[in-house]
Amino acid sequence: MSRHSPIRLVAGREISDRLHGRLIYVLTAFSTVIVVIALVVPALVRRQPAPVHVALVGSGAGTLAPLLRAEAPQAGLHLDLLNYPAGSDLSAQLKAGKLAAAVSVDGQVVAEVKESLDPTLGAVIESAAQRQQLALVTEAAGVSPSTLETALAPVPLKTKALVPPLPQTATRDTAAVATGIFLYITLLTYGGAVAGGVAQEKTTRTAEVLVSTLQPDELLTGKVLGIGALGVASTTITIGAGLIANAIVHEAHVSSIIWGLLPGILIWFLIGFAMYSFAFAAAGSLVARQEDAQLVGAPFTVILVGSYLLIFTMLGNPNAGWIKIVSQLPPLAPVLMPARLAVGHVTLWEQALAAVLCLLTTLGTIRLGGRIYREALMHAGPRLGWRAALQLKSGAT
Repeated sequence: MSRHSPIRLVAGREISDRLHGRLIYVLTAFSTVIVVIALVVPALVRRQPAPVHVALVGSGAGTLAPLLRAEAPQAGLHLDLLNYPAGSDLSAQLKAGKLAAAVSVDGQVVAEVKESLDPTLGAVIESAAQRQQLALVTEAAGVSPSTLETALAPVPLKTKALVPPLPQTATRDTAAVATGIFLYITLLTYGGAVAGGVAQEKTTRTAEVLVSTLQPDELLTGKVLGIGALGVASTTITIGAGLIANAIVHEAHVSSIIWGLLPGILIWFLIGFAMYSFAFAAAGSLVARQEDAQLVGAPFTVILVGSYLLIFTMLGNPNAGWIKIVSQLPPLAPVLMPARLAVGHVTLWEQALAAVLCLLTTLGTIRLGGRIYREALMHAGPRLGWRAALQLKSGAT
């Protein structure tokens, strides 16, 4: 048997056991649905408004058409203008709701409606009528239409920011919070699964049987790889669904963010799980009862929760120097750095430095967590504290 065969067997066992449970399916389905909804719903909400059907009765009202078409987009209306000859009776269509208004011009502008005129539509009609009246008066005074349009055109105000703000600020802030929630939950869930699995094997004495044929390091590595593979598969499904949904809806408000952010989330999940999983495994090996697994893993839970809460502070001042430093610290980086990526206030070298620091920390966690796991896994008696676990020697019982 090759050196890696036991690790593959343990990893396969972990994958098989958890695929027979419901947690992996529920978590994957829930996160996938949330991501798809978050991308699709804004696109549906921001779709072009339904056309508002307006009848223009008579030639006088017909001349309003170009002005109405020019005014409507500024008011957020999509007008469908229908021309009717003077004297047309449109009461039946108005009562049936097929027309929002029937506009006629006979000395004054009259809008016939079923019950009441929508204020926005009324403002558009009134503005168009005023522009038409002004054009007629100025034309009679010898002012050309082009001169009138130039006089009425708004004077644009240009601003020059020394530090231009990033576009889509509100969307980016929302994406940062959503990213933090997702990574906090997934890292805690799969890290907790490692701790729970180790605790179960120790408290049921299964570990005694396994270590009789496997090295503790092989058992630990296989468990982490198996659960990690499920986590990566679940995260990939969620991210893939998000990218597909984003491609389908073509949502301009988020597409530029999502294409880079979702793959970044997967990468930071891999880095975070690699760093936290061995620490959670060490925590699981300290327990005397399986119910204690959450208690001994509390320090890592607090760190993940703190990472998520720091996102809200970061949103207030994403360029603060201390934010840049804290987001690169290995315990916090797997949650804070992708959140900063969503906000857009992070450089490539900062991401690379944070990743390198996390990988170096992971190597240290593997050595220290692996040592605690080896010594505490076969320890009988009450629950161990972290200091006591570090003082254990091989063969202690």
